[in-house]
Amino acid sequence: MSTRQAAIDELAVAFKDNRGSVFVGAGASFESGLPNWKGLLDELTTELEKVPGIDASTIDSCKRMLSDRGKWFALASILRRHLVQRFDNYVETRFCTPALTPSRVHQAIVNLPWQFVATTNYDDLIEAAYSEKHLGKKRIDGLTYDKPGEIASYFYKRKNFVLYCHGRARTEPAKIVLSNSDYRTLVHQQPGYQSIIQTLFTSTSFLFVGASLNDPDIQLVLDFLHSSFHKRTPTQYALVPESERESAELNHMITEFNMHIVALPDHNFGDEVVRFINDLQNAI
Repeated sequence: MSTRQAAIDELAVAFKDNRGSVFVGAGASFESGLPNWKGLLDELTTELEKVPGIDASTIDSCKRMLSDRGKWFALASILRRHLVQRFDNYVETRFCTPALTPSRVHQAIVNLPWQFVATTNYDDLIEAAYSEKHLGKKRIDGLTYDKPGEIASYFYKRKNFVLYCHGRARTEPAKIVLSNSDYRTLVHQQPGYQSIIQTLFTSTSFLFVGASLNDPDIQLVLDFLHSSFHKRTPTQYALVPESERESAELNHMITEFNMHIVALPDHNFGDEVVRFINDLQNAI
């Protein structure tokens, strides 16, 4: 049996048993016109160039940091500190414009029988896709990390929701999590959130879609889980481009996070992701 088919069969069982869900990353929104993590930092660096009084050396330093993945967290902190209100305005404008529409990946995801999905994205396109498919004018509830009591209540009452692990641009752009310092604040000041995330990941097999396992925002979530559980979570699944399959980072994920990797062709990766999700729906 192929790795792809094995993942579909195992995930189908999890979804049938109400133990399956989807973790949505920035790649799912790329077709909708939104940036990935590096693209976001690039756009924020461009915003920084518009700030009066910012010297050229700071701009040059930010551009150099952008080319080094290991410095992205530090760059995120610098950008947020210098942009101040411009940062909030950018986030709200960029991720909440009415012109944004759900991608084919979003539309495929909402056909699966999940109770909730989790996302590190700031946009609410998965929420919009679900509501359009299942609820008409009514919206599925979107819950942010700072509402752990509501998240727990929805989970235990089997109510559908979207969990915004790093904040939601439409409601509170100032509270989105971008840098590692933001995440440390989240982890240390929101013990209720820690508890509910632990509950979700110990009871659920997630299919990671549009989530580059090398991106810092996904690393933050996985590192937290690893420090909490040390491989004691259910099997997690991730759809990745074929070109990333042999990377050292990916092999680390397989070993440390109980991750089943499904590598799909690079040249039509988006189409293959949609096809995988559709095949999973048919298997369920």
